[in-house]
Amino acid sequence: TRVTVSAIDVVIKGDARDEKEVSAWLKNLPVKIGSPLHHGQYESLKHKVEALVVENGYIKGGFTENKLYINKQDNTAQIKLVYDSGQRMVFGGVAVQQEILDDGFVKKFLTFKDSDIYSSEQLAKTHTALSQSGYFDSVDIRSDMDNIQDNRVPITIKLTEKKKSHYGVGVGFDTDIGPLLNFSYINRRINRYGHFFTANLDLSPVL
Repeated sequence: TRVTVSAIDVVIKGDARDEKEVSAWLKNLPVKIGSPLHHGQYESLKHKVEALVVENGYIKGGFTENKLYINKQDNTAQIKLVYDSGQRMVFGGVAVQQEILDDGFVKKFLTFKDSDIYSSEQLAKTHTALSQSGYFDSVDIRSDMDNIQDNRVPITIKLTEKKKSHYGVGVGFDTDIGPLLNFSYINRRINRYGHFFTANLDLSPVL
């Protein structure tokens, strides 16, 4: 039996309601009155509300009301969502825990700065940048939600370095000279400012 949406009420309270992206989305909800209620549509709507608010820096909010009423007599559904965003958070101090490189050099990989709007997307981009830098074996980024002060979220970045030197051996083939043997050497840390050294040597049979 098809269930039709008869009423939908999505309310965002707090400072987030004035955000352009939020207000624009509220004016054009993906679920319309009179449309059929599909499986998972209600949960998808809840997820979108939360994601939209959180990505604008409101990470301490939550639903004060989230209900889906189904009237089995006339096969209609009523959706009621009320989300209180609270106040916007920003990035607080960033503590980088590592011992191999100059802190100023490491912070060049950060995609956010102090007092920027808190964004999990920016944390993910920073994680990717540090992971792909070639200097670190593991990257752990944590938001200290227990020590937020004045809407500032402290960030701790813990980095585990890769081995300083790497040796590699590979086998290849060239159509002109035949089989090749490749030796490579990488020194990832000539100094604390990110300078590195690489060397490659290809050996082929004497023709």
